[in-house]
Amino acid sequence: MSDTDIANLALGRLGVGQAIASLSETSTPARLCNRFYVQCRQEVLRAHPWGFASRSVSIAQVAGQTFPGWTYVYQYPNNGLMVWAVADVAGIRQVSSWLVSRDPYCWQLYDQLRRRYPFKIALKDDLASSVILSDMPNAYAYYTHDVTVTGVYPADFTSLFAWKLASEVGGPLEAKADLVAAARQQYWLEMQTAAAGNMNEQRDDMQPDSPSISARY
Repeated sequence: MSDTDIANLALGRLGVGQAIASLSETSTPARLCNRFYVQCRQEVLRAHPWGFASRSVSIAQVAGQTFPGWTYVYQYPNNGLMVWAVADVAGIRQVSSWLVSRDPYCWQLYDQLRRRYPFKIALKDDLASSVILSDMPNAYAYYTHDVTVTGVYPADFTSLFAWKLASEVGGPLEAKADLVAAARQQYWLEMQTAAAGNMNEQRDDMQPDSPSISARY
């Protein structure tokens, strides 16, 4: 689906029968969708550690900036929307599976990773961007990228995005109040479904049995 398709899906859910041809056209529905599109995309991407939008990059230390209580100050990733974890070159794969072995539902995985590898977001000295505070040398950031290529989006994420867009443009578009309210409610309902689908599309490493259990074989 293209960005126009997502906008038309949102408009259809608000009872708008006439589809738009482009977000750049001058019709009122197109102008409203264009106004809210980027904000909605970034909010939905930031709301969950979506696998399709996950990236890991080596982050650069910021020269000349310090922050009391933290050893290193790193630059926030370009086009990053949410940093979920910070680690070294060994990554978080083994740590993730270790945590999952203790919490099989793993919805709190990234909170646990934060506690294991502490970090904090702060303002850069130039007052124009963000930095990552960490005690990890030569750190890597694991984060959600601002993915703009809609062909990467899974179907459930596309639907979720359209519900979010519908909930924002419905008021200015003067759509029926019950349809706007339904869009807001459906967004939160589909968030649970899409997030669960994302978590199901991954498998962590199997953990070896403890020596006491292995001895029983």
